[in-house]
Amino acid sequence: MPASNVQVAKIGDTPHGYKVRASVHTTDLPRSTPASKVKPTASKSKPKKKKAVREVVQQESITEQCGRLVLALEGSTLLKAISFDRGGVSPLNVLALEDNWWYIRDNPQCRILVRGHVDPEEPVADLSLGRAQSVRAFFIQRGVEPTRLIIAPGDRNGRRVDFVVIEQR
Repeated sequence: MPASNVQVAKIGDTPHGYKVRASVHTTDLPRSTPASKVKPTASKSKPKKKKAVREVVQQESITEQCGRLVLALEGSTLLKAISFDRGGVSPLNVLALEDNWWYIRDNPQCRILVRGHVDPEEPVADLSLGRAQSVRAFFIQRGVEPTRLIIAPGDRNGRRVDFVVIEQR
């Protein structure tokens, strides 16, 4: 399929804080539809549990795991990113941490890459790794095996920690 037949939505935040990127054929949309208005469509089967449904993005198709839709990108699953205030995890993101913990707990075969990110004006290495380590400690305290959690520094694009499922054992 030629690349000119595909319109790629901008990566951006959904109302729930999930990063979204989707590919949509231009024949499916009127030409006047801006990329930012494109929303991926989920599979016709509905999740059995009515828990927080994750926005799903995959470059080719949408998958469902454990009754929740998850974000898939380049063969990896991204869990909800956690935002930081200047002093630490913002109070609104404690629920996101819990939600990610449930996913990690329910999928013991997965290994998770935990990446810490900083603002452009913040010192990079120490702060980004510190954020990742604090989130890793949160999961370890709740019984996640430490060998399943790998930490890494991220980029200078916002105070947050994101999660990538890098291996399914």
